Amino acid sequence: MRRLAICADDYGLSAGVDDAIAELIAAGRLSALSCLVDGPRFAAGAARLDDLGTRADVGLHLNFTESFGERAPRFPLSGLIARAYARLLDAGAIRTEIRRQLDAFEDGCGFAPHHVDGHQHVQQLPMIRDALLEELERRSPAQRPWLRSGMPPASGIGSLAADRRKPAILGLLGARTFVREAQRRGFATNAHLLGVYGFDGSAEDYLDRLGGWMREAQDRDLLMTHPATGQTPGDPIAPARVREYAVLRGAAFGEALAAQDIAIARLSALEPVTQSPSNIP
Repeated sequence: MRRLAICADDYGLSAGVDDAIAELIAAGRLSALSCLVDGPRFAAGAARLDDLGTRADVGLHLNFTESFGERAPRFPLSGLIARAYARLLDAGAIRTEIRRQLDAFEDGCGFAPHHVDGHQHVQQLPMIRDALLEELERRSPAQRPWLRSGMPPASGIGSLAADRRKPAILGLLGARTFVREAQRRGFATNAHLLGVYGFDGSAEDYLDRLGGWMREAQDRDLLMTHPATGQTPGDPIAPARVREYAVLRGAAFGEALAAQDIAIARLSALEPVTQSPSNIP
């Protein structure tokens, strides 16, 4: 039986997102959630994270691209990527912001994150990844959170060209370096990242995509999801969130898991990935 972690991102964004995540965890369809600590609903939703954390990993969704009115470094994704690779970001401001978000998580939840990932995968970009790893080493010398790897599946999962292209681009934007450095410092990671697509198509298309991801999933892979019970005005992927929620809670998804002999598992409860960083391509 292969063990697959399934994480829902953006807890704290809206009541619809928070409710969907809580329901799917209760149903055994998720094993992790990631929090936007500056999200409009994070303070209101933090009260139930202690309970959710007994059944799923609760982590920080590090954010440098989406503003919720806070005074902090925020950039359009393309601009952040350009500045990070040109090493034009303010290193001190980046460190301060990472520390602030980790503090906000711990203050709201009452415990340190079980894992850390990034909104739009910012955790793997140059300068940000270095500052993040250094801060996590400083804060958690003994019990370290697992970190999200953006490494794409080697098989290039996806029946559509766009479904293959987006994971490949994500892999090129710092994923290998992030995993090598994280594992060198003793942090555990997932093996590969599944669930990367263009947020397009119907509910049936999403179920088909899930089938493809599950067929090719390896032990300790991570499936990224973005469910919500309803649409939030101004959310660019609102329709996709509702479709994902409907599919993830449905009987067909449970049947697919059983047919593929896949168990949903918490990565914090598994042995860490043991691949040597030098063997990561």
